Amino acid sequence: TGDDNDVVTDFNPADIVKKMTESPEIISDYLKNQSHTLDGENGEFIPYEFSILKNQITKNVDLPQGGPVLGAVVNVTSDLAVAVETVSKGKTLRDKAEALQFLTESQKNAYAAASSIVSIAKENGKPVVVVGGKLPGFDTVEPSNEDVQEALSAMKLEEDGSSRLNYFIQVYRASDYAVYADYAIHRSQEELSGPRQFVVTK
Repeated sequence: TGDDNDVVTDFNPADIVKKMTESPEIISDYLKNQSHTLDGENGEFIPYEFSILKNQITKNVDLPQGGPVLGAVVNVTSDLAVAVETVSKGKTLRDKAEALQFLTESQKNAYAAASSIVSIAKENGKPVVVVGGKLPGFDTVEPSNEDVQEALSAMKLEEDGSSRLNYFIQVYRASDYAVYADYAIHRSQEELSGPRQFVVTK
């Protein structure tokens, strides 16, 4: 930690964990109250991060509700394909649960994400289609060029900053660290990076 009074001469993980549980880390006022503003006490609250202690993400932030569920589109990644194949081999619910335990974290996450949107679509009586591969029990479709153009059109930002499709905008400040520019390129080329725009500032 850089504190001369807190130097660990004999590294013992179990002892460190024991001390941490006996004396929990002090939670900063910043995280507890989430009361930071731009203009002092009377300023507008800016939710820089999510807090499980005092969630104010909707305060002063307009979050328009989406329309009805129309269906689900599942893109088959390599992680999802492996997860589905492994779990589907289980005969009983216990077999499937045990199979999940031996998957990698990325495979578990892929399976959980796909399962959640499939269940929502089914609950609403809407269809589920698969792209980029095959999954048992679902129809596979091949996206056309018109589908791609429609998706890009939905992400177009209007003059007021709105768009038909809500998506993430991730900002990488390469002026702080030059490597951020390369990292933004790496992230944009990831498999199934999702609907988002990457902005690099220099």
